[in-house]
Amino acid sequence: MDDLALDRLIAKTLVREYDWDEEDAEEAVVAWRDGGGEGGWDAAAIAEDIHRASEEDED
Repeated sequence: MDDLALDRLIAKTLVREYDWDEEDAEEAVVAWRDGGGEGGWDAAAIAEDIHRASEEDED
């Protein structure tokens, strides 16, 4: 799997599992990638990390 495929899978996971808007999910994945995007190839775990980080930003 290449980075683009992983990014799409992460965004789809955010939409399906965390009820994110598709555009917001794509933007969050881009921000994650631009920030160094570590986390291996586990899209579900990465999506969860992004979601948790967004909740912390809201607080």
